[in-house]
Amino acid sequence: MYPVDFGWGYEEVFSHTVKIPEGYRVESAPKSEGYALPDNSARYTYQLTVNEAQGSIQTLTRFFIKNPVYYAESYHHLKELFSYMVKKGNEQIVFKKK
Repeated sequence: MYPVDFGWGYEEVFSHTVKIPEGYRVESAPKSEGYALPDNSARYTYQLTVNEAQGSIQTLTRFFIKNPVYYAESYHHLKELFSYMVKKGNEQIVFKKK
């Protein structure tokens, strides 16, 4: 019944670079994908790049909230967005010995 109040719109961007352990290769990694509210007023994107030549993995995540307040009609979509973010954050990168 009550609105979700973020206080203001904002965007968070996180970038990480991880070194692939010596003697290992990436067997599987999460897909680069995203999720947005139907009106595109909030979205989350996840990008992962494996660079075997440099021996590194780079991730880039973006979380964008345009509106400071979301009313009860948007609650289901916001819940789905945050559930998606948690799901992506729990996906694992699997290494295998060469």
